[in-house]
Amino acid sequence: MDPASGDELCDRCHLKRGSCHILAIVNGEKSKRNLCPDCLAIESPSLAALTNGAPCEYCGGPASSGSIDTLGNLVGEQHLVYRCYPCTIEMSDFVQKAMKALPTDVTHETMTENFRRLRKTVNEHMREWVRLRRLGSN
Repeated sequence: MDPASGDELCDRCHLKRGSCHILAIVNGEKSKRNLCPDCLAIESPSLAALTNGAPCEYCGGPASSGSIDTLGNLVGEQHLVYRCYPCTIEMSDFVQKAMKALPTDVTHETMTENFRRLRKTVNEHMREWVRLRRLGSN
């Protein structure tokens, strides 16, 4: 299996594809686990239920994670989002780079508007990224 493609073995059973990716950040320290759906159901039944059958919001494939929409939360719109592993990685990388370009010495209202624009830009980027990815796989 190719770790770069997200095809890693389950960290618990080491038999099946670890398609459920859990990232925990505690006191600034990141830890990542890749579990197969069966092991996720054993270790965290509530998390397994959260993503069970949910499609990725960007590509429509099976979601491997579900969480609060962080950018939506920053602009006062709370809802759950579901994403597959490749879309999660691409979106996270894009957001990290874009966040570095945002000015920090602005009013709360301006920062909120910047996050609104960023959210729109992220969604446009992801739609285009998925489109190009699909073209590349044909």
